[in-house]
Amino acid sequence: MDAEECSVFVCGKVEANDERIDMERLKVRDKISFYSDVMLFEDELHDSGCSVLNVKIVCFISVICLVLCSYFSLVVLCGGLS
Repeated sequence: MDAEECSVFVCGKVEANDERIDMERLKVRDKISFYSDVMLFEDELHDSGCSVLNVKIVCFISVICLVLCSYFSLVVLCGGLS
């Protein structure tokens, strides 16, 4: 895939298209009318770390953005205790 080719993920398939992101539209600073961070899943992993899945909802005057975030942390302790 070269730099000029674009693709989109639709229903489990990657399809090529010729759409481009409007860079000038991204530079416009809209006022945020609503924001929420919704926790979908969280697990402490029994003192070995944590796993988090959440979605951030941001509503502007003209656009709604949904961002799915995943976080995983594993703690490994090495060495003996004195």
